[in-house]
Amino acid sequence: MEYHINERDELITLTATEDVTSADARACIGSLLADKLFDPKLPQLIDLRTAMPRGTCEELDEFEALIRKDYQPQLAAHVAIVVNPDWEETVCAKAFWFSCTLDQAELFDGWNQACKWLINKEFDTNFADLNAIESCQEFEQDAAMGSAGSVASSAAAETDSLTPPG
Repeated sequence: MEYHINERDELITLTATEDVTSADARACIGSLLADKLFDPKLPQLIDLRTAMPRGTCEELDEFEALIRKDYQPQLAAHVAIVVNPDWEETVCAKAFWFSCTLDQAELFDGWNQACKWLINKEFDTNFADLNAIESCQEFEQDAAMGSAGSVASSAAAETDSLTPPG
């Protein structure tokens, strides 16, 4: 199991492949939380589609304690967990249990669904803020240029409003 912090896209991804134990997950989460680039405000996408969770009940209890004590308090963003829809019921139940231990988590059986959910939950505020900024800029331009500038400003705002900042 490994993680990647993408500062440019403002996203943390955790990926697990093949057999994954509670010890693997604990090590990965511990490394993530200790990483100097870790930002609790970044949304997380956990990809378990090619993983097969393994572990005893005792190991799962230890993992739950880690999640509740160390991981959950560090999160300030949403977490999308993508699972394999072909897993057995017990494995799906473990993934569901994991998602329930996180306050702002949701379980998905498709990558696209998870991405859309994260975008809706995490990035819609930024676009609303961007539109408010553009409205202020348009108002300032109108005041500086008079009414002739308002038509050009409106057209520019319409095309620019679809372009994310940065």
